[in-house]
Amino acid sequence: MKRSFEEELRNFMGRFEGEDPRLRDIYRRVASLRTMNSHHAMMEIVVANYLLSEGRSVFVEEELDGKILDIYSPEPGDVMGVEVETGYVPAEFSHAPEEYLMARFSTKIARYGPLVDRFYIAISSYLLPMIPGELLKSPEDRDTDRLKNLVRLIRKFNGSPEIDVKGLTRAKLDGIMMVDLSRVQVYHLDLQDVRSLTRILRRHTGRRRR
Repeated sequence: MKRSFEEELRNFMGRFEGEDPRLRDIYRRVASLRTMNSHHAMMEIVVANYLLSEGRSVFVEEELDGKILDIYSPEPGDVMGVEVETGYVPAEFSHAPEEYLMARFSTKIARYGPLVDRFYIAISSYLLPMIPGELLKSPEDRDTDRLKNLVRLIRKFNGSPEIDVKGLTRAKLDGIMMVDLSRVQVYHLDLQDVRSLTRILRRHTGRRRR
């Protein structure tokens, strides 16, 4: 018998030993929204637990400048934002999952990165981060023609007419959080780690990240 969204989350919460009472509030918030699948919801809870263990304030599904940020963690002088990416690819894009996910990652970086001091994307620990090489460079080093190609890719898969070259120039990513749901743990990769991983992938696949 298929379990309900609420039952899946309730059972999942049993994995946290000595949980911070604030995590229970976050669980209730996530469970009440019912606007996401259980995979996404569980990832949000694990990342929230990780940030709470670091002594940070944590809010989920928070509105910021008219946009809904998955995880918002404000501290004086250090406002952090995290967007969750499960790696789901709709059936109509199953012929090009890498490009679809590259467009998804790029959109998140452009949309949310400039709103916070530090921005991260949380991915499943078995998923490779499909991040274009141009967005791993400093803004002044980004090539305009490659950014234009990236805009075309984003509009092909995501629409997102508000994302343009100027927005991609401002786009900012500070690292990746790899979420292990089996162990309810988060492994943190800073930007240098992500650059190194991207170089390895490019070398072995021959794929140039836009």
